[in-house]
This record gives sequence, structure tokens and C-alpha cells, in this order.
Amino acid sequence: MPPPPAPAAKAETVAAAVAPVVAAPRAKPVKPSSWAALLRTKEAKPTGTPDSLSVAPSSTVPSPSKSSVSLPSAQDGPSTPMSATGASLPPSSGPAPAQPRPAFNYAAAAAIGTALTPAEDLARLLTEGLRARPTQAVAPVVPRGLINTGNMCYANTILQVLVYCPPFTELFEELGKRLKADLARRTPLLEAMIVFLREFAPGPSNSGASTPKGKGRDTKNAFVPENVYEAMKENKRFDSMRRGFQEDAEEYLGFFLDTLHEEMLGLYSRTQPARSVSKQAAVNGDERTIDRPVSPGANDNGGDDWLEVGKKQKTHVVRTAETKDSAVSKVFGGTVRSVLHTPGSKDSVSVEPYQPLQLDIQAKEVLTLVDALRHLNEPEVIQGVWSQARNANVDATKQLSLDTFPRVLILHLKRFVYDSQEQDVVKRSKPISYPSELVIPQEIISPSKRTAQHVKYRLFGVVYHHGHSATGGHYTVAVARPDGTGWLHFDDELVQPVPIEDVVVSEEEARSGNGGLIGGRERTAYLLFYQRVR
Repeated sequence: MPPPPAPAAKAETVAAAVAPVVAAPRAKPVKPSSWAALLRTKEAKPTGTPDSLSVAPSSTVPSPSKSSVSLPSAQDGPSTPMSATGASLPPSSGPAPAQPRPAFNYAAAAAIGTALTPAEDLARLLTEGLRARPTQAVAPVVPRGLINTGNMCYANTILQVLVYCPPFTELFEELGKRLKADLARRTPLLEAMIVFLREFAPGPSNSGASTPKGKGRDTKNAFVPENVYEAMKENKRFDSMRRGFQEDAEEYLGFFLDTLHEEMLGLYSRTQPARSVSKQAAVNGDERTIDRPVSPGANDNGGDDWLEVGKKQKTHVVRTAETKDSAVSKVFGGTVRSVLHTPGSKDSVSVEPYQPLQLDIQAKEVLTLVDALRHLNEPEVIQGVWSQARNANVDATKQLSLDTFPRVLILHLKRFVYDSQEQDVVKRSKPISYPSELVIPQEIISPSKRTAQHVKYRLFGVVYHHGHSATGGHYTVAVARPDGTGWLHFDDELVQPVPIEDVVVSEEEARSGNGGLIGGRERTAYLLFYQRVR
């Protein structure tokens, strides 16, 4: 670790705090918007990447205004403007510790009244998310279209549905309050989203934004989310998604959430040296070290297998995929239980994460969303499985059930399938009905997780795919306003209010084979977004 810089060097570090989001000059001018105005600062290359991370105390930090992305700290002196990719961190005051820091159990600390430092508070937010919704009223959202600069509708629809996802926007609002310093381009997408979401908050830059009423369409406040596009370029997983080519919205959503997940875990790891060597709390007069809880299946040995006792005292091996939770996976991720029954052997059970939940809709009997969920639970016969007990190949059965449920349930209706006759991937435009309120069938929930109270969700977003080709077409999205005042349909820069009857597909419509229209286009749902209400 280099020694602390001289005053002149420190000034250079502060100057680097305004490095803009754009990694390279744009080929074409971007339509002016507030995020672009925020980034009109002289580009400076970060001078280094210190080990420690400076954060602002959440209890003393006001919400940033629309006109600035400065994130002040009451303890660390003058604030440093945060660009959409971040600016340089203050240099570390000393060498990195020789020994690894013990983890910290934030929930246990809160239970016994232990105060969290700003770094610990940020670490808790990054790994556990918001424990409760903010007490203030739901923040209004200014509807703004996103300009399609060349087959980017797949990305625009995903960005729009996230804007209208309260658990997601509330999380990023809190992150914006706490992050005060540059993150040295290690979390470009996270930082770009903080800035991007502020484009939809009421303020001077959006004072002229109109709320669509009646049957008219609004286009004058649309903009290009160039800062998000540029942040995507800094992660190789997006290399396959070339600008100007039609891509898959579900695949893009997976890349997007996975990137945010990784950036949050990376940022969390950078908060560790900021804490003391050990964090202890007095419990019943004893000094006990508090360790951060990990996801089921995560341990120091790289795996987690155990015997579980089921019905009639029968045991079976349970394996869980090793995962680490972030605030994003807490919002969107659940777990599915897969039971493999092989005659003559103990059942093998694996618990794996899902995000989103993949639903096969090809079977003739699947006409509704509930049908597709029940179909997920049907036993699948697997032929030719070797049974050591019988010394022969036998037919095994595999059955899935849902173990845990996220705050936001994303359902992927698998419309693009391989057709053996055409020897190509084709699209199935089969109408599938889905309700505005979804009750999860008890029979698809793991027996040990069933309760008397049903799991219930409310629809707030639908991504549609229009067109008959699996390699082309167009995406639009319908979203529910967070304040409950109706639905909007976004077709790139076009914004149009729609009744909920135009959003959902009824069971009668599905059985008749007529999916109907939305915004003048065929209503073929591809991704469904539900928020948990019970």
C-alpha cells in the first residue's frame, strides 16, 4: 500500500472524483438530459485504487437532489461528486491488515442493539437489502420513454420495468444516499443505475414531463439511456449483445441482474478492511464473536450435503448449490427443490437458485399461468439411470417444487423452442392467460414449506414480444404505476396509458386462441413480473 499522498497529490485524487461515465467519445451527440449535464466535467483518470471504501453515514445523509449526484458525508469532510462510473477513492491511511477480518452478523448486532458504523451499514445493505420498506409515501415516477437507437428495445423494456419495481428502486435510492466516494470503475453498472433512476424523479430537469392522459401518446420527454449502455461495455458478458442487433430480453435481464449481483458482492468485500479486527457484543455477560450468516449450502469446504428425514422416517441426501446473497438476489431470487427418486436408492435432493422461474408452456393442457406452474411440478421420467443397489439401469423420476419465494417473482414463458421438423428455433405465440393477482398453488410448494397462509403476488410488469420470428421482432412493456393510479404501455419512446384489461390475458381469451392487442400490437407475454403482497 503506498504512503498517504502529499497535499498536491491529494488534490489530484479529488480532481479524479469527477471522472465521467463515458469510457470513449460517442460517435453521435446524445439528446441532452439531466444525467448528461451531471457528467459535464473534465475527465481525469483515477490515480489509484485504495483498499478502503469511504461511505457516508445513512443517518446523516439527505437524499441527493436531481441537480447533483454529490453524496456528502458528515464525518469524512467535503463530499465528492459521484459520476456514473464513479471517481477515485481517498487513499488508505495505512497498510492493509495481514490477517483476514472476521465477518459480522448484522442481524444479530441489531437484535442486541449494537450500532453499525457507516461501512457496516453499507455492507448490510449490499448483502441483506432493505429489511423494511421506507415509511414515506411511494415516490412518484415521471413517465419517460426510451429512444431506440438501433434494435435496443430488448434493453429498454427491461430498464423500464425496473423503474417501476419499488423493491429495486428503493434499494438503489438507499445505495445512492450511502455511497459517497469513487468506486474506481469497479461497479460501473450499479453507479449508472443510480444516476439513471433519478431521471424519473420529479425535479427541475423533468418539470416539463407530462403525464399521459386519455388515449394520447407522449414522446417529447424520451431520452437515450446512454450511461447504462456505456456501463454494459465494461463487462464482457454483454459482448455477445451487439448494438444494432435484436437480442433476447430474458437473456439480457439475466446478464443485467447477475452483473449487479457481482458488483454488489465486490463492493461488499471492499468494506471489510474498514471494520475492526473483531466485532464483539455482550450477550448475557459473555463476549461472543458475531459472524455474518451465509446462504444455505455455502461453507468453507465448498459444499453442503446432509441427510434429511422425510415421511415415514425415510432419509435422503440434500445438496444445495453454493451461493452468496446480495441485495439484488434477495429481491429477485428464490430456490427450487429437485428430488430424484431412483428405485433401490435414497432420494437425492438438490436445492438450487432460480432467477427467473422458467415455465414450459408447450403442452396442450397448459392454457393458464397456474397450469404452467402446476406443470412444473409434474414428475419427469428419466430412463436409463444406473442403480447400484439393483446393479442395472432403471427408470428414475425427477420432481420439482418451490422452496423459497422472492419479493419480486419473475416468470419466463418459454416461447422460443427447437422444432425438430423445421430443425430450427421457432417462436410459439400461444396465448397464455395470467391474472393481476397470483396465488401460488400449494401443491407446487415443498411440503416442509407449506403454511396455512397462501403465498400471494400482484402483477406490476409484462414484457411482450411481437412478431412471428425467433430471431427478430419487437419488445414492448406494460407497467403498473407504483402509486396505484393505473397502467402505462411503453413502446420505446411512446408512452400510452392502458386499462388493466388490455394488459392481462383472460382465461376465456386464452382458450379461444385470441390473445388480443396492446398498443395496437399483438399481446404475447414473454416475461411476467409479480411483487409479493403476502
